[in-house]
Amino acid sequence: MFDGPSEAELKASGLTLADLSEDLVTPWPENEKALQIFGTFATQWITGPGGVIGWNYLPAMQYMAMHRYKPARQDHLLGLFRVIESEALAIFREQSE
Repeated sequence: MFDGPSEAELKASGLTLADLSEDLVTPWPENEKALQIFGTFATQWITGPGGVIGWNYLPAMQYMAMHRYKPARQDHLLGLFRVIESEALAIFREQSE
């Protein structure tokens, strides 16, 4: 179950528990692995002169290969990563306006 970021993850990002919304969302069980892997590689954003342009999928793909995820599972998780990335990019754009 996803309980939000750990203290170490918050510290690494320069945040504290006080910075978080009290409205934590509990993901559906079928999305937990995608969120866990995405969070593991949360520093893998690609940036350009205008800011964040996308997420670097390669480390997550290497992780899945190293842990011998079946190709169908990898494809499914990559699809979920794209959804997470798309929503994060929308938030980044909102915040930069």
